[in-house]
Amino acid sequence: ASGNPTDSKTHKFQYSTDGIGWTEENASQTNGRLIDIAYGNGYLVMAASSKSSGSTLNRNQTKDDVTSPYWLPSNPVTNQGFQGIVFGDYDGGRFVALGGSGSHNSSNGLDWTSVRMSGELVSFAGLGIAYGKGKFVAAGQSTETPIAVSADGGETWALKAGGLGKGFQRIAYNGSRFLAMANNGDCLYSDDADYWYGGTTP
Repeated sequence: ASGNPTDSKTHKFQYSTDGIGWTEENASQTNGRLIDIAYGNGYLVMAASSKSSGSTLNRNQTKDDVTSPYWLPSNPVTNQGFQGIVFGDYDGGRFVALGGSGSHNSSNGLDWTSVRMSGELVSFAGLGIAYGKGKFVAAGQSTETPIAVSADGGETWALKAGGLGKGFQRIAYNGSRFLAMANNGDCLYSDDADYWYGGTTP
């Protein structure tokens, strides 16, 4: 399944069984646009930008139907909605999402615990998040310290990659390396999430 972050009015998402042919659905359970999607513990969870309805939409994998009626909204957990979500196998498996002025974690995508960021982390403004090597790693818009790392399931965060003067929007993990991307093509990469190196994509 794939969320559609470009449609802010009809909350559309698309799903496919082969990655070639796609079917579009309208997720009417949320009044926010769909931002990101993650899978884990038998659940598909879509992050939404909603401020009043569910910040995520959840579907139990035991159901074969991914059409709109089978998605359930979570209770609102932030007045800003979610910006990014990922699943990691930390402590039996959990989803960690970014939104508002903090991070949020859940084992099932419906019941969430929020962690409010403080100090310099308030201006981090996380957008993308990845999981690898036992760490949740977030990319943010802060031009001072655009990377935040959590080694305890999103409970506490440490800022990394300071002094770059630019923010980053998305991040991914390929099994051995983290890669964060900025809108202008600049990138950061790291093998351990602690030490980061810069570059530019072709």
